[in-house]
Formats: sequence, C-alpha cells, structure tokens
Amino acid sequence: MSGRRFALLGILLLAWLASTGAVGMCELFRPATPEAGGSGTVILTNYSDPDSTLSTMARGIAAKSNGTNAYMGGIADTVRDLHLFRTYFDQAVLSRYFSIPGALPYPDPWGDQERTFFFNFIQYKGNAQYEMTWAPDNFNPDPPTDPNAPLALIHRSYKVTAKLSDGSLLIIAVGYAELLFVHTTTGRWVIAVWSDHVDPAYGGANPQNPDQVCMGWRRLNLR
Repeated sequence: MSGRRFALLGILLLAWLASTGAVGMCELFRPATPEAGGSGTVILTNYSDPDSTLSTMARGIAAKSNGTNAYMGGIADTVRDLHLFRTYFDQAVLSRYFSIPGALPYPDPWGDQERTFFFNFIQYKGNAQYEMTWAPDNFNPDPPTDPNAPLALIHRSYKVTAKLSDGSLLIIAVGYAELLFVHTTTGRWVIAVWSDHVDPAYGGANPQNPDQVCMGWRRLNLR
C-alpha cells in the first residue's frame, strides 16, 4: 500500500526521540487497574505494554461515553505524558477528503483533537453497541525491538463494528495502523504517532459500502 512509506517515518521518529532524550524511563510491570468511567462504570485499564494499551482502548470504545478516560489513557498527552499525539493519514484518504467542496484543513499536530473525535465517533451510530478488535498486520510484520527500549513501533489491523437494534452488525471503521509507542515516566505505554492506512480488501479510500472506511477518514469527518 502507498501509505506504507510511513514505516520510514516511524523509524526516523524512533531515532529522533532517542537522540533528544524525549522518552520516558522504564519501570517495573504494572498490573491492570480498574478505572471509573461515567455513571460509575468501572473499566479495566492496562497500559503496561503496547498490546495491553490497545486492548484497553478497545474496551473504552465498547463502553462509549463511559470509556473516554480508558481510550484517551492510551493516547499521548502533553501534560500527563510529556508527549504530543500525532496522526498521519493515508494519502488516498486525504485526496478524497480534499476533493470535497468546503473541506476544512485538519489540525496538525492532532493532539487533544482525538478527544473530540472519540466523542463524535461513539455517537455516530447512536445507541448501537460498539466492538473494536485489533490483529497483527500480516502484510507488514513488526520490526525487531529491544525489550528494554522505551519506544516500540508496531503494525496492526483494526476493525470497529456496531451492533444495531435489529441485531445486525455494521462495520464502521476498518484499516491498518502503524503505531509508535513511548514508555512514559509513569510506566505507561501510550501512542505518540498513529499512521493510518486503508484496507484494500474493503475498497480502500472509496469503499463500495460507505461505512467501511478507515479511522483516518472518520477522524477527518468527525472532529
């Protein structure tokens, strides 16, 4: 996929963060922690490694408005983590987006805009039940990593489905993500860079089913 050139960007970011010292120091393993969401809902959170963070973010999406803190806990925050969150979009998605009359520029860096996106995304299908799944990217395996390093670059596929009132399942986001994680001084693994890519199996940037778009498209249109 054309968006795969972001792999080089990830490697350059790894080198930059390491050279500037803008990384957190490693701490001992931290177990899962119950975290209160809205309406007293308790969500199990675990940011002790990248995949645990992704699982926690998926639980946040499933909990919808009650899961905002769980989801955002996996996104780098300048105050809490001393890191800024950036997101990069598939070039085909950007081309489609800016071909729409009146398309507005997006904030760069993305930063706390992710919180607004999350709020709008969980309302996209109203009262439908959401489920997010992550899986390895079989076309782009993870590069070798040092288990003691405070940075990790991983590649994952993702899918978000909505269970509608009639029981049917609707895919509302599907694609690939190249994720650069940093290990913060509090022992949390958070996403500092999300490079998003379409899934050609679902029609790429112009899917036949208009709901089967990538998270990048959702971010651009639900912010």
